[in-house]
Amino acid sequence: MDFTFGELSKGALDAWLIFNLLLPFGVTIWEWFAAGPAAQAFTLLPLFIMTLIVGGIISLPSSLLVDFVIGVPLAYGIGKMLRKVKKIWIHLPSFLVLGIAVGVSAGYLSWRLLWGRNDSMSSGNDSAFGIAFVVTLTLLTAISVLLGWFLAYSRAMRSDAKLRTSAEALTQNVVAAPEVVKRRTSSTFLNSN
Repeated sequence: MDFTFGELSKGALDAWLIFNLLLPFGVTIWEWFAAGPAAQAFTLLPLFIMTLIVGGIISLPSSLLVDFVIGVPLAYGIGKMLRKVKKIWIHLPSFLVLGIAVGVSAGYLSWRLLWGRNDSMSSGNDSAFGIAFVVTLTLLTAISVLLGWFLAYSRAMRSDAKLRTSAEALTQNVVAAPEVVKRRTSSTFLNSN
């Protein structure tokens, strides 16, 4: 299942869009659980709005950078290694691992950049808070990469099917052409007499 750079780019863009659509929901849920028992249901809307604004300002450019600088080259390498493998069940775990790897690394770096404390992943409540943040981003990234791959795969299969259908129709016309010419010339001959 070989692919073109256009198909790869569309899949990466799909993954980026899916990630940024899921991010406000995932982070809002993470923030709500992180707030503990003090959180009330009415705090979800303000959390969501804050996540939408702040997350959008931070996430849109940074996730685009991660997607196209880290994700695309890795997806390209995985895709080229698997281009002769037709079994989808081998492609899916490969791209799931890619999503997890990118999610863990991007989640950890985001955690460090946003909160910046060196001991935050190893001290008490901060540790649970940081781990939950990284796990949330990892899940969102893994889901996004899988859906991005699946959408790219689906588009490529539809495109290939259209090309096969067009090629078969063209082949039938080329094969049928001498017979059509014969019929036309003989009917023209008969009509002229």
